[in-house]
Amino acid sequence: MSRFTKQTASYWKQLGSVVRNEFRTIFKDGGVILILIFALIIYATAYSLAYGSQVLRNVPIGVVDECRTPTSRSLIDTFNAGPNTYVAYNPTSMEEAKELFYGRKIYGVVYIPSDYEEKLYGGEQANVAIYADASYFLMYRQVFQEVVTSIGKTGAMVEFQRLIAKGANIPQAQATTQPVIYQSHNLFNPYLGYGTFVMPAIIMVIIQQTMLIGIGIGQPEEILPGLWKIVTMQDLLITDYIDIAGPAAAFVNAGLVTIISICLIWLAKDPFNGFTIVEMGLMAGFSLFGKNMFNIWPIILGTWLYARYQREPFSKYASVALLSTSLAPLVSYMALGSVHASLPLGILSGVIVGFLMPSLSAYTYKVQNGMNLYNMGFACGLFAMMVVPVLTAFGDKPDSAMYWSAGRNTELGFACAMICVVLILMGLFSSDEGVKDVLERYHLLLTTTGRAPNDYLRMFGAGAVLINIGLNGLIGIAYILLVDGDINGPTLGGIFTIMGFSAFGKHPRNIIPVMLGVWLGAYGMHY
Repeated sequence: MSRFTKQTASYWKQLGSVVRNEFRTIFKDGGVILILIFALIIYATAYSLAYGSQVLRNVPIGVVDECRTPTSRSLIDTFNAGPNTYVAYNPTSMEEAKELFYGRKIYGVVYIPSDYEEKLYGGEQANVAIYADASYFLMYRQVFQEVVTSIGKTGAMVEFQRLIAKGANIPQAQATTQPVIYQSHNLFNPYLGYGTFVMPAIIMVIIQQTMLIGIGIGQPEEILPGLWKIVTMQDLLITDYIDIAGPAAAFVNAGLVTIISICLIWLAKDPFNGFTIVEMGLMAGFSLFGKNMFNIWPIILGTWLYARYQREPFSKYASVALLSTSLAPLVSYMALGSVHASLPLGILSGVIVGFLMPSLSAYTYKVQNGMNLYNMGFACGLFAMMVVPVLTAFGDKPDSAMYWSAGRNTELGFACAMICVVLILMGLFSSDEGVKDVLERYHLLLTTTGRAPNDYLRMFGAGAVLINIGLNGLIGIAYILLVDGDINGPTLGGIFTIMGFSAFGKHPRNIIPVMLGVWLGAYGMHY
């Protein structure tokens, strides 16, 4: 038996032993079972049920017809013709309609006045009142859209008949009543579903909530001291926040940074899309071993100043601001670790970084032309290569650090795996497209190269993206366990990065060969 075969067999034996021990430990801890298993059920069902019916059909409405003519009855028939609404009740008065409305038996009321037909055929403007429930946006949209469309078609038909009666031919009458014909092409949400729109935000909320559950892994009284350790560290790589501050403080820091990022995107009015998920994955991941709730702000401020300098909206550069925080350790070092360390110097360094990165990242993208999904990382790396020699010339010695935790594969690996399983289940069952359609879209996703820009959320919908995020996360966890690695802040950061880019270029077919290549290279170097 060759050395390679023996080594592979040994890896599988070790993996089996690790899996048995991990599961034995997990199911002995009631708290772990409560948090992880119960959370799995809640996320996979409650969230899916809330957004499963992406498109509502057959919304009940009531019509108060005080005209009671063939013309008004014809209008009522149009409300039943479309798929969105149907006339469930014909109340005789608005008071009766109000009772039905507040009793949640109908979600919209149409009032047709007594002079409707008289005004319509007399060439006057006929008024029809619409009352719709705006507390539930989906209901409101369906009722309002269907009723308005029906009224518009009815009005056009009456005018068409009037013109024909006056002697106009059919083409002339059509051109007058419908002067513009439009064609609608829904590019990114062909089903017009609310779930596809809201899922990016929901993904962020799920990740955020799960991170905050990490508080239960550690001791609550250790959180504040742990956070203080995090913000006062120099943060040179590798600084594992789980090692220096404990898992509870590390996850709280990641949660706070993620909240800050979400709020920044919302305030900047930057649209949520696949790249937004990338940003959240990177911010959450790197907040476990380098970014904290304080050292990111000077860089964000610098990018904001650049937007002001260019007289452009900050929304254009919001993503650049967040991704430029890859250099947040420089802020901490210049504020706390440098021989010239001072808080103003740290802030100034961050502002300079944020101001320069938009231009530098635009240049680096032209160099690699979308082949590198980590374009901002590439740009930040080039900047760091220029900064370190300058610091050395002024007497600094920015040596690397090594804070690396081990022995937490059970709780961290299982928690991360549960997040991935939840995301896969939501991808399969949280859409009215059906499991088959979602899987077909995911198959199409797997055929892409992933070359940037590839917004998978807009191209294939939320269901396929959720499956891709979950599967790639499980692959990352499996890889770490197979190579006998440690699941800690830096490796979780790597997994979250993979999961984030799963909405913008990464999928199993293009990440597994790279992982295999790294493993073979490491194996060759070792033996």
